[in-house]
Amino acid sequence: MQAAAFAGANPAALPPIWPDRFAFDVATVNADMRRFAGSVGAAYVDRFALICDDAACPVRTGTFLYFDEQHLSPAGLDVLAAAFGSDPTLTAAINRN
Repeated sequence: MQAAAFAGANPAALPPIWPDRFAFDVATVNADMRRFAGSVGAAYVDRFALICDDAACPVRTGTFLYFDEQHLSPAGLDVLAAAFGSDPTLTAAINRN
């Protein structure tokens, strides 16, 4: 695994995290999870598609979004929750019961 994305003298200048920096293969895990969810009649929500852009995930938006190379910080969870709340498909699925 590569060195932590947070190494460096200037945290404000941190680059985004690309999926190859995570400890797992993002595309393979997403495909496996989507396939499994479909096999049991469930929907799968790809968190990377909700908060990442052009296959890169921002490290910070005013504050750090990750506390290590793959786990969201409380601020990152807030960003993910806002993305969940603004996704019309997900909102419809949650509200259908």
